[in-house]
Amino acid sequence: MMKQQNQPHNPSPDAELLAAIYENASMAADAITNVLPRAQDGKQKLLMEKQLQGYQAAVNEAGKQLKGLSAPVKENRLSKLGAKTGILLNTLTDSSPSKLAELMIQGTDMGVVDLTRALNKCPQASQGVKSEAEKLLKQEQNYIDDMKQFL
Repeated sequence: MMKQQNQPHNPSPDAELLAAIYENASMAADAITNVLPRAQDGKQKLLMEKQLQGYQAAVNEAGKQLKGLSAPVKENRLSKLGAKTGILLNTLTDSSPSKLAELMIQGTDMGVVDLTRALNKCPQASQGVKSEAEKLLKQEQNYIDDMKQFL
């Protein structure tokens, strides 16, 4: 009897898009957790905490749906470590509200690009999963707008 070789698993469009949502929101939540202790402005800190809650909700929902599809939930620890190091280096000499807003906007903008790319790459994803991605994109655009006042 011939032994079957493991073939690479191609995730469904829903699983692929949910994984992108999960990764995006997980990275953002982790970054905010690293930036929050440096926040000096009370209003900015409250906005970051609100953003953190939004990202954590997206992580929880995407994670739950991925598990429902029996799809793996991946943590990109290397990327998170790089982001944490970048935040530490970028706030070493300047942790002003303007600098934190700049970092938050840049990070959120990267998330918008990555999630938009994933959305475009998964046109066959179900409308429900696409709506989850679009909801997160809209939140991220609002987060960017919220941070602009601190520049």
